[in-house]
Amino acid sequence: MLDRVEAGQSPVAVVSGEPGIGKTALIHEALTRSARRGLATLSGRAAEYEQDLPFSVFTEALERHVNSVDVERLGVDELHLGPLTSVLPFLSGSGHGPAHVETRAPERHHVLRALHALLEAL
Repeated sequence: MLDRVEAGQSPVAVVSGEPGIGKTALIHEALTRSARRGLATLSGRAAEYEQDLPFSVFTEALERHVNSVDVERLGVDELHLGPLTSVLPFLSGSGHGPAHVETRAPERHHVLRALHALLEAL
């Protein structure tokens, strides 16, 4: 999978299974190997009790990395910044941690498009 990433492809892996079979260890090893190769690695966790916090896994995964780069230099346009700051409050300097956002279907679509643009820019 990492060879494919280095070749410019975007593979996706889904890790699922019963508790205790080593999913977290497997993911940790993949992140470690990615970092050794100089690839940017992001990690976020979601818990069942956070179901009312839409996109919180993205907040956790992106905060440290995005705060280390100049977002303006990434070229994320104003069209995407509005939806992004609704779920990534650290972009606006409004605080840290996941935002509680009421997102109806059309708004979710805009947020997902904005997250896609941010990830592509990163």
